[in-house]
Amino acid sequence: MKKNERTGLIIIAASLIVIVLIIALLFSYQQKTQETQIRSQGLSLTRLLAGMTIEQLTPVGNRQQNILQLINYRDINPELVYISVESKNGKRLNQFSTAGVTVPDWIIPTQPSAWIDEKRLILENTGQEILEYHAPVLSKGELQAYVRLGLTIPGFGLNMQQIPFFATIAFPIFLLVPLFYFLLRREIRPLHLANQEIESIMKTGQIQQVQVHASGELGEFMNNLNGFIQQNQARIQELEQNRDGLVTSAKLLSYQRARVENVLQSMPDGVLIIDETGVINFANAKISNLLGVDEGDLVGKKPMDWCTDPDVLAFFVKTEGARAPSYSAETIEFSPKNALEKDIQVSSYPLFSPKDTSAVFGTLIIFRDVTVEKLAKKSRGEFVAHVAHELKTPLNVLAMYSEALQGEEGKDESFRVEAINVIGDEVERLSTLISNLLSLTKIEMGSLNIERQRTKFRDLLEDTLNNVSRSGRELNLQFRLDLPKEISPLSIDKDLLRVAINNLLTNAIKYNKPGGSVTLSAEETGDAIMVAVSDTGIGIAEKDLGNIFEKFYRSDDAQVRERTGHGLGLSLARDIVHLHNGNLMVKSTLGEGTEFVIEIKKSTGLVKQAI
Repeated sequence: MKKNERTGLIIIAASLIVIVLIIALLFSYQQKTQETQIRSQGLSLTRLLAGMTIEQLTPVGNRQQNILQLINYRDINPELVYISVESKNGKRLNQFSTAGVTVPDWIIPTQPSAWIDEKRLILENTGQEILEYHAPVLSKGELQAYVRLGLTIPGFGLNMQQIPFFATIAFPIFLLVPLFYFLLRREIRPLHLANQEIESIMKTGQIQQVQVHASGELGEFMNNLNGFIQQNQARIQELEQNRDGLVTSAKLLSYQRARVENVLQSMPDGVLIIDETGVINFANAKISNLLGVDEGDLVGKKPMDWCTDPDVLAFFVKTEGARAPSYSAETIEFSPKNALEKDIQVSSYPLFSPKDTSAVFGTLIIFRDVTVEKLAKKSRGEFVAHVAHELKTPLNVLAMYSEALQGEEGKDESFRVEAINVIGDEVERLSTLISNLLSLTKIEMGSLNIERQRTKFRDLLEDTLNNVSRSGRELNLQFRLDLPKEISPLSIDKDLLRVAINNLLTNAIKYNKPGGSVTLSAEETGDAIMVAVSDTGIGIAEKDLGNIFEKFYRSDDAQVRERTGHGLGLSLARDIVHLHNGNLMVKSTLGEGTEFVIEIKKSTGLVKQAI
């Protein structure tokens, strides 16, 4: 249904409602007017009858026409329902009523103030609502009887005589409806046209002025609307001119931000950026590894919302409270509660405004794991101390024997032989230490070349054990050689591999118990030779097994610390075995002993690996 048709129906319905309301108001007014007239008539008639004598109201026999019959005549009093004359004792002396109506009973008033009264009643047999009036009949001031009148109350209805009157009222109102509708259509037509043009503008997206001619206030409204549209057109053109520049700037800023974030994400250290209000704006992925906190949970929060370390929190508060130009970079170190073995270095750097270098608009916080550096620094210190000790001990021995040889003891032939042997051992010890250092340096620098040559492996093992066994005399150790009668020759760098096996045997002697044993054994398989160095010494704790091949590492165990060493032997042995495409394995029981196993591939095995 069209809007115009709906509007017409609404106007017709509204006019009908108005007509009905007017008629209802007229009915109500008519009813009240009639009820007022009936009240006046009832009171007047009651007073008239009360002023008569009892003889006039109650005829005897058939002597004369009853006055009540005359009053009750419907054409004279159409609203009268009944008239009753009752004695003061309640006996009904005379009555007249309309057909089908029974005079209702009543309660005789006992007080003079209630002799005259008006009340509403509902007849039991007809259900009709009436107004009843009663008054006393007096004679010489004495109460003789009561007169009761019942009159109908007019209802809310329309009778035939009223139809022309109400039609006369409704007809002009109804005629005004089409006139009002025509005038309304005429006034709202410009609005309808303007609405159509605005809908067209919304569909096409092309803003233009509304071409609608109107007069009066509507014309002023259309002029203001077109002025508003013209201003918007100018503003839109201006915004469109600036849009390309803004889009380009936004893309450039987004690209630059992405580049900066990618750079920060690729940094090996944890990064936090805190703005001038103390809120974290950025956190890279390394933070979660260092602090055990997801970087997504940090952005948008302040340090006190997630940081539980009091020293770090105080550091954050201090950096937040600093202001340029007194702002300076600061550094602290702490160990996270979830990883006490780690050492984290926290550094803060002010972020100065590019336009005003005296203003700080944020802070760059760097979290760096310095555990390895501290361990390396500690190990280097221990290494220097151990190397100095290792160098000092043989040098002291050499100095002592050289001084003794220059004295009287040097004239003794047996002492000279002992001194020569000791000097030779200490020189060899110094040479071994220096060779280990040089070999490790070359391996780390990648400048160590393996000079492979076909070697009788059984002879190499026997010779290495014989050379090392002399250093175990003080501990009264037993040396065992458990080798098969024949071992296939290997293509190896025998000097380097001798160093690896020698380091394993030296450790077996150094960390053994007095009266213990050192065993060098070998086993040949289809593609490899397994060399095992086992001892009955102090053993290695399980927590140290994963670290013994690291350079400079030495256990904190007291039995280990009381023995000299520099933590390079096992690291060098492993590197040499790896250079030969082999493996170095270890198994140990604390307090019972340790076994190192070297697995060296044969030449055929190497060819297979190459293929």
